[in-house]
Amino acid sequence: MNIQIAKLILVGAIPLAFALGANAQEGHILAGGVGVENISVERTAKDRMDITLDLDLSRLYLKSDKACLLTPVLTRGDKSLDLPAVGLYSRGSFIQYLRGGRCTLSDNEKMTYSVKKAPRLVNYSTQVPWEDWMDGAVLQIRSDRFGCRNCDEGSSLTEGLGGYTMPTFTFEPEFVYARPKAEVRKSRSISGEAFIDFVQGKTAVVETYHSNAAELAKIRAGVDSVRIDPDITLNGITLKGFASPEGPYALNERLAKGRTEAIRNYVRDIYRLDNKLFTTISVPENWVGLREYVAASDLPHKAEILSIIDDDTSFKNLDAKEWRIKSVYKDEYAVLLQDCYPYLRRTDYRIDYTIRSYATADELEEVFRNRPRNLSLEEFYLLASKYRPGEEEFNNIFHEAVKTYPEDPVANLNAAMAKMQEGDYDKVLDYLGMTGDGGDALYAHGLFLALIEDYAGAEGYFSKAMAAGVPQAEAALEQLVRRKEILFLK
Repeated sequence: MNIQIAKLILVGAIPLAFALGANAQEGHILAGGVGVENISVERTAKDRMDITLDLDLSRLYLKSDKACLLTPVLTRGDKSLDLPAVGLYSRGSFIQYLRGGRCTLSDNEKMTYSVKKAPRLVNYSTQVPWEDWMDGAVLQIRSDRFGCRNCDEGSSLTEGLGGYTMPTFTFEPEFVYARPKAEVRKSRSISGEAFIDFVQGKTAVVETYHSNAAELAKIRAGVDSVRIDPDITLNGITLKGFASPEGPYALNERLAKGRTEAIRNYVRDIYRLDNKLFTTISVPENWVGLREYVAASDLPHKAEILSIIDDDTSFKNLDAKEWRIKSVYKDEYAVLLQDCYPYLRRTDYRIDYTIRSYATADELEEVFRNRPRNLSLEEFYLLASKYRPGEEEFNNIFHEAVKTYPEDPVANLNAAMAKMQEGDYDKVLDYLGMTGDGGDALYAHGLFLALIEDYAGAEGYFSKAMAAGVPQAEAALEQLVRRKEILFLK
């Protein structure tokens, strides 16, 4: 069962229609006392830019022979676009231009007003085709002043009064941590292999013989790690001894059994353990290990030797197989004797134990600091719930959990979530590769791709996660749809 521990809210961008700040809302005064208010520069479609503003003409003043042309200009760098202009005329200049057959100062003029008949407020609006350079463009107004007979008396250009910047999209991640299943019994085991040498034909354990001291220490270290912990109960020790195929099978059978029991007695006597705790298994001849070695080797007659090993019909017994290899492929057999057979003679061990459960927060905290391996995945989860998601302590708990349970899907899922919440994406894919293909894993994959801005890939995973019943996937998909809308994407 999944539960949501955290939802981190990041502010996403929305389409931007530029509005003037506090000072601009009071108006900008142009030539002739014209005020400019309520400027909006907005991309309203994939292929269209809308520009609107209000011109306050209530204080318009022009001398009797004067005129003024106001031209909104979109500009960015060396790119600019003149928008339809507004022509303003004094009474005398307006009559003069009418008599001359001209009522505009420019061919690009959108509106014409005389001082006498000008309205108090003019709502200016226009549309232009969108071009990529308009991202980041600002709106300015150029004032061109004219005297009698249309003589030019100079012009001026405002600072930027507004502008447009393409909206950005920031994915708002919802981090969902999976609660592991509770363990009724915390059963654990330690496994390994020891290569203990015996005197030829003997079964007694000689600690000083060859490298036996180091090999026996492996088994003791495993037992010690269990016995010194008061929270751990030793449940059993399994020893599985292997002999090599060298020599008669009957002899190897006796040696494998006797040597395995000798190792059991060695461990039992050191720790004064009950025989009932031990399980011994003996494999008289380790043909599985022999086959693995030959298959991975570059022996000259590798295929032929493998054929003999695999043939259970042509040979009466294993002794016949071994004799066939020894007699026909003498050079290869010599290599096997030296390089392979010593490693076939080994003892696999498994130490089974249980760990008690921890009930209080203080216990969980203490065990986490000193013996984190003793915690179950659920106990890691319960400990993390003491902290706020995203806090260092919170994240460290899930990072330690995945170290303790490196192959567990839930541990890897939560570690991936913690890394993503930290903004550290380097190991996320490694963790996600261990999460399986369930709905939670699909959602986590989608979340990662969205965070690294691979939105197309994220959409695919979120769709699959939603089909698998993950409720957070639908909200994530809605964000990606919104992204397409605000960025005018298909």
